[in-house]
Amino acid sequence: MGTNRWMQLHEIARLFGLSEDSIKRLAKNHGLPLRRVSPLATPGALESELVEWLKSQPLVGPPVRSKRRAPRKRQ
Repeated sequence: MGTNRWMQLHEIARLFGLSEDSIKRLAKNHGLPLRRVSPLATPGALESELVEWLKSQPLVGPPVRSKRRAPRKRQ
C-alpha cells in the first residue's frame, strides 16, 4: 500500500471537497476515522484508514454535488 501519513482535518476537508464541519459530521454519523493524538491536537486520520473507510462505503445514488454545472440555455 502507499504511504501511511497523518492527515489533519483541513487536509481531509480539502481532499474530499467538503467543509471541516462536514468532515466532523461524517466522523460522528458515518464512522469516518477522525481522532486526536492528544487532547489539544488538531483532529486527523491516517491516510490508510481513510482509504479503508472509503472502500467500505456503499456506492448508492448520484454524487452529492457535481463539480460543474451545465450552462443555462438562453431563450
